[in-house]
Amino acid sequence: MRNAKEIKKNKILDTALDLFIQKGYVNTKIIDIAEGAGIGKGTVYEYFSSKEDLLLNIMLGGIDEYFEGCERIIHSKQSHTGMLYGILEFEIAHAKKMGPKMMLFSQQFMNSKSDIPCSLMDTLQDIWVKKFSYIQRIIADGVACGEFREVNVDLAALSIIGAAHSFLGVKYGLSHFEKIKLPFDLSTFRKREFFDLMIKGIVK
Repeated sequence: MRNAKEIKKNKILDTALDLFIQKGYVNTKIIDIAEGAGIGKGTVYEYFSSKEDLLLNIMLGGIDEYFEGCERIIHSKQSHTGMLYGILEFEIAHAKKMGPKMMLFSQQFMNSKSDIPCSLMDTLQDIWVKKFSYIQRIIADGVACGEFREVNVDLAALSIIGAAHSFLGVKYGLSHFEKIKLPFDLSTFRKREFFDLMIKGIVK
C-alpha cells in the first residue's frame, strides 16, 4: 500500500501533467498546480525543487525500468529477429503503462521544442541516443552474422524507431481522446502485422 507522501507526490504529478496538456508547460505556474491538487504552493516545493524538476519527474518516470528491460532482451539467448520483436513488444507494454495522457503530452511537448529547458533537452537526447543504440546494435549484429541482409544500419534503426513511436503515439495516445477523429479504423490494426512490416524488410 502506498503511503501518504507517495500518494500526495503522485497527485502533484498527475495534476501537473493535466495542466501541462491543457495550458502548456510555459503557461503553467506552480500555484496553478498547487490549486489543482488542493494543496498549498509550499507543499509542492516539499516534493519538487522547481517546475523544471516536476517536468523531469514526469518525462523520466519509469525510464530506468525501461532500460533494464531492454538490456534483458539484448542479452537474451534468441535470434536478432526475436530481439527486435521483443524490443517492440516491450515498447508497447511501456506505452500502455505510461497511459494515454502521458503519450499525448510527450508528443505535444516534443513538438514545441522552444518550451523544453536546455537541461531536459540534453537528458532527452541522451535517452533517445541510448534507445537508438539498442536497435542499432541488434541490426548491426544481425547483419554481421548473416541473419539480416546488408542494409544501412543507422537508417534501418531510425526507420524502426520512427515507425514505432508514431504507431504507439496514435494507438496509445491520440486514439483515447474523443475530440480527436482519426481517418482510419484502429481496430483493424494488428500488432504482429505492424511488427512484420518493420522487421521483415531487413530479414534475409
